[in-house]
Amino acid sequence: MIAGGDVQLIDVREPHEWDAGRIAGATHIELEDLVSRAAEIDKDRKVIFQCRVGRRSAMATEAFADSGYDAYNLVGGITAWVEAGLPIEPEDGEVAARGVSAKIEATDFGGQAADPDGDTT
Repeated sequence: MIAGGDVQLIDVREPHEWDAGRIAGATHIELEDLVSRAAEIDKDRKVIFQCRVGRRSAMATEAFADSGYDAYNLVGGITAWVEAGLPIEPEDGEVAARGVSAKIEATDFGGQAADPDGDTT
């Protein structure tokens, strides 16, 4: 269906999520860019929106359906896709967490170390 061009699959996840693993044939348009890039989505073909678990893609689906697109949500997102044993690319790809987790280390500011809560010691 996707490979045959019958439908458009739009992945609305963040770049690090896309880089970690994606469904073959998907087009990457971040949720926040959908409005400005809507012209790239063919209104005359079915469109399936997908994200990690289906929440962000549900918002996109509703908005595009309200605008006259034949829009669908991939329920469960790429997480359900992978759990069903369906392939992603790259071959060693994975489903990344939505937010980028960053470890905040104490930093020396003029002799005082600041912890992640903003307290100084």
